[in-house]
Amino acid sequence: MSNQQEQDNINFLIKQLHTSQDNSVLKQVAERLGFLGAANADVINALIDLVCTTQDEPTRWVGIQSLGKIGTDNNDVIQTLIKQLSTVQPPTRRVIAQNLAKIAVCNEQAITTLANLARSTFDEVTREAIAYTLGYIGKGSQDAIQTLIYLIHNSSYDYARQTSAKSLRRIEDTSQDTINAIVETARTAQEYQTRCTALSILEQIAVGNTDAINKLTEMFLSGNYEPTIGYQKHHSQGLIARTIAKIDYKIIIKLAENNRSQEFVLILAKSLGYVNFGKLDAINALIKLLHLPQYEIAISATVYSLEKIAIGNPDVITVLIEVLPRTHTLIRPAVIKGLSTIGANNQIVLRTLIDLAYNVQDLEERRAIAKAFGKMTVTSSEAVDALTSLMRICDDHNFWYIATETLQKIGIGNNNAIATLIELLPTLKSVDWNAVKTLAEIGVGNSAAIVALTEILSTCQDDNNRRFLTGLLEKMRENQS
Repeated sequence: MSNQQEQDNINFLIKQLHTSQDNSVLKQVAERLGFLGAANADVINALIDLVCTTQDEPTRWVGIQSLGKIGTDNNDVIQTLIKQLSTVQPPTRRVIAQNLAKIAVCNEQAITTLANLARSTFDEVTREAIAYTLGYIGKGSQDAIQTLIYLIHNSSYDYARQTSAKSLRRIEDTSQDTINAIVETARTAQEYQTRCTALSILEQIAVGNTDAINKLTEMFLSGNYEPTIGYQKHHSQGLIARTIAKIDYKIIIKLAENNRSQEFVLILAKSLGYVNFGKLDAINALIKLLHLPQYEIAISATVYSLEKIAIGNPDVITVLIEVLPRTHTLIRPAVIKGLSTIGANNQIVLRTLIDLAYNVQDLEERRAIAKAFGKMTVTSSEAVDALTSLMRICDDHNFWYIATETLQKIGIGNNNAIATLIELLPTLKSVDWNAVKTLAEIGVGNSAAIVALTEILSTCQDDNNRRFLTGLLEKMRENQS
C-alpha cells in the first residue's frame, strides 16, 4: 500500500469515526486506527474526540487503548486521559491507568498533573488509578514518591493504599519515608491482603532497618493494628512475626526467650522457620523451646520450622529423639515427620522409628511412621518388617494407602513385603487397587505374586480393572525367571 493509499484509508476511517452512530462500527474503526495512526495528529485528535464524547463505555475503552498504542509522550493524549480520570466510570479509570502507564513513562508533566489530582480529589478509585500509573511512570521522581506516600497516609480505601505500596516498590524507592509509609499500611490495613502486601515489601526493603523493626515489634506485642478481632488478627500476628524474622531474626529470638504467652511462643516458633538455612542461633532458640514442657503447644510449629532450617543437624536429631516419648499423642505425628525429614539419612533415626512401630497404638502415629519410612533416604529390611507388622494389625484405609505407597519405595523384591500383601489382600473387605499395584511393582518376576494377582483377575468383573490388572501381569511375567 502506497503512502497516499494509506492516508486515504486513514481519512476514510476518521470520517467514519465522526459520522457513524453505530458503536460496534466505532469500536472497529478506533481499533484499526490504533494500528495505522502512529504519529498522525489527525488520528490522535479523532480518537481524543471519541474518548471525550462517546456515551458508550466499551467504545471509550477501545479509543483509550488505541491512544495507548500511538500516543507515547504526546501531552495532548496524556492530559486528556488524566482529565478523564475524574469523570468516567471506575472500570474506565483502570483502563486509563493501564494505558497512561505505557505512554507517560518519566513524563514530568504527567507526573505533576497526577500529583496535583491526587491531592485535590477525594475519589478513592481515582486515587488508586493514580497510584497504579505512578508506579510505572515515576521511577526516580520525588514528586511521584511523595504523592504515593501522601496517598498511603490520606486514603481511606485499602486498595488505594495497597496499590500505592506496590508502586513504591516498583519504582524501587527505599527511603525512610517510604519504609515508614509501608509500615503504616501494614498497621492500618482493613484487608488481610493489603497487610500481606505491605509486609512482603518490608521483607525486601527494610532488612536491618531499626525504625521498621521497632514499629513492627511494637505492633506484634501490643496488637495495635486493624482489625483487632477475629481470625485475621491471629493470622496478622503470624505475618508480622514472619516479617520481623526476615528483616532481623535476632529480635524473634529475644522475644522467644522472654517466654511470653503460649500463643506468642507458637507464632514465634513458626516465624523462625523463615530465617536462612543453618542459622545456629535460630536453631538453638527452637531447641530451647522443645525443652520447655509448658510450651508443648508449640512443639509442632517448632519442629516444622526446624524442618526448614536444620536438615541434618545432629543436635536437633538428638533432641527430637529425646522429646518423642514424652510428647502428647496429638503432637507425636509431627515429631515423627520432623525426624524423618531432618534425619532422613540417619541410621539412628531409622532405628528409633523401627522400634516405635512395634509399640505404637495411635492411628495417626501409625500413619506418620508409615509415611516416614517412605521419606527416609536410608532404609533396611527391618523397616519393611516393621511396616508389614503394622499392616497386619491396622485395617484403616488411609493407613493402608500410605503403607503401600511406602512399600513401592522400600519394598521392591522384599520377600516379606510380597508375602504380606499376598496374605492380606484376600482378607480386605474389597479389592485395594493401590495395594494390587504395589504388589505388582515390588513383586516383578515373583511367581507367588503373579499367582495371587491372577486369582484376583479371575474374579474381577469390572472391565477397566481387568485391563489394568492384565497390563500389570504382563509386565511381571516379562521379568519372570
